[in-house]
Amino acid sequence: MNVKIIAIICLLKASAATRAKGDGVCVGKWRNGRFFLEGDCQNPDSSDVIAQLKRNVADAKARDTAFLFTWYLASNGFYYKLFEDRLDYEKAKTNCQKFSANLASVGLRDSKVRRDLIKILLENLKYDEQVWIGVDDIETEGQFIWADGVIANPQSTDWYTGEPNDYGGNEDCGTLAQGTGWKMNDSPCDHSYAYLCERQLN
Repeated sequence: MNVKIIAIICLLKASAATRAKGDGVCVGKWRNGRFFLEGDCQNPDSSDVIAQLKRNVADAKARDTAFLFTWYLASNGFYYKLFEDRLDYEKAKTNCQKFSANLASVGLRDSKVRRDLIKILLENLKYDEQVWIGVDDIETEGQFIWADGVIANPQSTDWYTGEPNDYGGNEDCGTLAQGTGWKMNDSPCDHSYAYLCERQLN
């Protein structure tokens, strides 16, 4: 969830206790981009509101980043995590999105980051395994698009020799394959593999 939205929700909850001044009704409203209290209310001082908002933002950021201690921070500023449960491409993509992440794409276009990520794969996967990454030609056959919307080209894709070949007319989703020296390969999207997620903090 967006940090600003979390902060606003927390602020509203925190201010609820200060709203009731007497026996009357106090209502919080948004008008022209500003929040104000209307009715029988005890309005907090503006400095109190700002201080509370800053605390809420800091708390939200701390909650948002706590889980990233189990993720690898690469030199490009993105976080990466290999998930070893085997899922098909769409489910792997959905699971990454649960962490506000995508299947890895940006880092794989950077040769230094790609080398570092391959080390992680080598440490965790068995020989001849494949791992889903964020590139596919589901929308337009033959035109592979990275998860961040960048069109794949020879400069940004490290395909294994002869790939992508759409073998059997059913290979639309990208993997890194250990059997090909961790070069890219196109595979059927309904196969189940481990997957590599990528996240950038806002």
